[in-house]
Amino acid sequence: MEAILRLKENEEKEAKERLLKIRGEIAAIEADIARLERELDNSVRKRSFAIERGKLIDEALWRRYIPTLEARIKALRERLMLKKKEEEKALEVFLEKRRERKSLEKLRERRFREFLKEIDGQERRTIDEVAERQHWWKS
Repeated sequence: MEAILRLKENEEKEAKERLLKIRGEIAAIEADIARLERELDNSVRKRSFAIERGKLIDEALWRRYIPTLEARIKALRERLMLKKKEEEKALEVFLEKRRERKSLEKLRERRFREFLKEIDGQERRTIDEVAERQHWWKS
């Protein structure tokens, strides 16, 4: 029983580590998206400034760069959606492993309580027998 419980604890630990790893990846992707969105906002402002100043070369560079940023943001958002689905699955696995471990712990505790009851019953029967014998020997 203990070996199975240790196995379930290890499985739960691995599932939790996998979940945390995925959550870390999600946080990194979200940080990248935020960084690129800030860069996109700055680029749009710089492009507007270049247009106002009549710098056509700068404007042409921004015209190519801004769609590239938008495409990178879109790709990261798609990747983020996939990672969130992966996170949901990993969370389900983790919760299932935790339920299995807790069930085994409860079973172990229940069996231990039953064992203690059995020992207690044996002790009581032994004490009753001793008391009964002493009573008959005195009579």
